[in-house]
Amino acid sequence: KWKYRRVQLMKEVLSYNADILCLQECDNYREWWQGKMGLAGYDGVFMKRDGAAKDGLAIFYKRDLFQLFKTQEIHFNNIGEWLTSGNPARAKTDDIGLIVGLQPWEDSPHPTAIGIANVQLQSDATLKAVQYAQARMFINECEKFNAVFQAPMVICGSFNVEPDSIIYGIMNTGKIPVKPKPPGKMKYNPIVSDPSRSTIKVQWEAPSEGDAPIQGYKIKRRAGGNTAVGFTKEIDVPGEHKREFIVCLLSSGTVY
Repeated sequence: KWKYRRVQLMKEVLSYNADILCLQECDNYREWWQGKMGLAGYDGVFMKRDGAAKDGLAIFYKRDLFQLFKTQEIHFNNIGEWLTSGNPARAKTDDIGLIVGLQPWEDSPHPTAIGIANVQLQSDATLKAVQYAQARMFINECEKFNAVFQAPMVICGSFNVEPDSIIYGIMNTGKIPVKPKPPGKMKYNPIVSDPSRSTIKVQWEAPSEGDAPIQGYKIKRRAGGNTAVGFTKEIDVPGEHKREFIVCLLSSGTVY
């Protein structure tokens, strides 16, 4: 229940003793957070999500260290040109972003002004196109906000993505990551030679296409022409420059 949960949340948040705090999906701002954080020495900026939702984004900062000099709201319902695919009607998800500019006081240990951006990206897995458009729009708004000040920017938020996603790449670098082209098929079939009762040498050339780094090769050994999974053994051959491998433990008289 909220009356118990709020006490634990406040203890957790204050335990970090952070100069700046960003919260997402923050509700009860006026009733709880604003007053309690104020007593703890923080001023804050709150932005409620669009639509009927009661939660939103909050940015708190220690009032004896910083003063607020600029605030900007981002409404992702106005995603417009950023949405290159997907249903425009479903793009109105009421998600938001918030950016503030903070100036340190003269006796503050912080040497420069700082921009703090806080965001809640769409979490619905079926709306990846919307989430992708939100990320691009958000980064663009951060760049425009900071164009005049050229201050350090701290990006916080609930991104709802995995670290290997394109959206994470955009958030991390500000650019759309370009995936390298994977290696293509080998131009010539591998060559087998020097057979013995239990071994055979396999030699090959590297694929000529693709710019992704080659980490190694795999040899599939199948006995007797049987295509069942249980009759196939995959052999890992690590190393980018490997061009030959001696396959061992073959059975004499068996076709491979």
